[in-house]
Amino acid sequence: MLPAATEAGRRVSAQEAERRVLLLAHPDFPRPAETRALLVGIRMLPGGEGAPAHRHSQSALRMVLAGEPLEMRRGNLILTPGGAWHAPAKPSGGAMIWLDGPDGPVVNQLGLGLYEHGEDAGPARPEGFSAATFGRSLLPDRPAAAPSVPPAFRAPQLRYPYADALAALAALAAAGPPDPRHGYRIRYANALTGGHVLATIGAFLSLLPEGFAGAPARATDSRVLVVLEGEGESEIGSERIPWREGDILAVPNWTRLALRAARRSVIFAFSDIALQQRLGLWREDDPSREDP
Repeated sequence: MLPAATEAGRRVSAQEAERRVLLLAHPDFPRPAETRALLVGIRMLPGGEGAPAHRHSQSALRMVLAGEPLEMRRGNLILTPGGAWHAPAKPSGGAMIWLDGPDGPVVNQLGLGLYEHGEDAGPARPEGFSAATFGRSLLPDRPAAAPSVPPAFRAPQLRYPYADALAALAALAAAGPPDPRHGYRIRYANALTGGHVLATIGAFLSLLPEGFAGAPARATDSRVLVVLEGEGESEIGSERIPWREGDILAVPNWTRLALRAARRSVIFAFSDIALQQRLGLWREDDPSREDP
């Protein structure tokens, strides 16, 4: 949220800008959180502002919602693994807005929420480093493509460009029909292991063709959906929720979800599936079966 002392026309300091975050809170949880395992925040960083270098034990991902610098362009997925130094900055131009998706509720429940300030975030990777070193690291999200071994602690690739993800979805759509539940869906992957991008969080991108009516399905992971393009509605449990570009939806654990697209839609999703799979707890319901 905006600092109380902010006045029109006054430049906000780095210390104040560091906390310009709007948290999405579920009323049933004692601490701000969107699901039992995931925290969701919307952060804004105007041109000319930045935040001091820092690191924390929480892992997080950022989905850029608005802004055009090369490394944080709209639709890009950016990773901040636990313990990694980082210092968000917007040197010039308009405001940058992104969604924060940390695993704070899980880390705090374990009493491991450590935080540290630093003088410098360290040397920046050169432009194009991730693509040249690791490739796209985008996999079709099919049962055969699911990781068969526990993923490494963190993915070495920290940036996944939106253009590459859209190209991977287009190739998947050209290869055959969509999944009856998820549409065309890819999983952001660890380039070295093929596992999830973070130890606790998995990330996905779905393409829903115009008129797509997904079969209802449920899984044990809690999910957050971010509509990057398009318009439609979802049935989450017994509730029908319309959505359009820019909307954010939360899907609680083991709750039936059905996606319907009024026009071509692209939806980013992240969940605690990585943590659950590491613990051997994750399962997905077969939509052809009745409720137990």
